[in-house]
Amino acid sequence: MNPEILRDALLDCLSPAHKEPHAVSRQRRWQKKQVLDGRCRICGKAINLYVGQCDAHAAAQRLRNRKRLGCKEWKPGSRGRAPLGAGVLTTKEEIVGAT
Repeated sequence: MNPEILRDALLDCLSPAHKEPHAVSRQRRWQKKQVLDGRCRICGKAINLYVGQCDAHAAAQRLRNRKRLGCKEWKPGSRGRAPLGAGVLTTKEEIVGAT
């Protein structure tokens, strides 16, 4: 998709005059603006590896999903390939220390 068209479509949602019955909230407009600017949609820090989230928030999302789905953490030497970012903030202590 053409980046200019995507940016124009998202900027239409960012205008404060957008007061239709299904208006976009200020929080959602801020999140869309952050993603367009290449920043984390949660805290506004610069994005490194992940689309829409900084490394710390992406790792926290992985932990929440792992807990919600009942999955075990990947361990070196086990079957399968290492998950993307396996060496980046994989434990709860590392995530708490990074935020």
